[in-house]
Amino acid sequence: MSACGYSISGLGAAFRDEAAFRQELLLAVVLIPIALFSGRSGSDKALLIGSVMLVLIVELMNSAIESLTDRVS
Repeated sequence: MSACGYSISGLGAAFRDEAAFRQELLLAVVLIPIALFSGRSGSDKALLIGSVMLVLIVELMNSAIESLTDRVS
C-alpha cells in the first residue's frame, strides 16, 4: 500500500513540477482516443497507445535522472 501511495505522490510531483510532463500528458489525453478510433485492429491500437505511453514513461525517467543529478551536484 505504501508503494502505491509513493507512486501516486511521484506522479503528482511530476505533474506539478515538470512542464514537459504536463504537455505530454495533455497530448496523451488527445492522442489515445484518436488511436482508439483510428486503429484498424487491436494490435494497431495497442501499438499506437503503447508509443504514447512510452513517451510518458521516458519523460518520467528523464525527470528522475534530472532530480538525482540536481541532488548530487
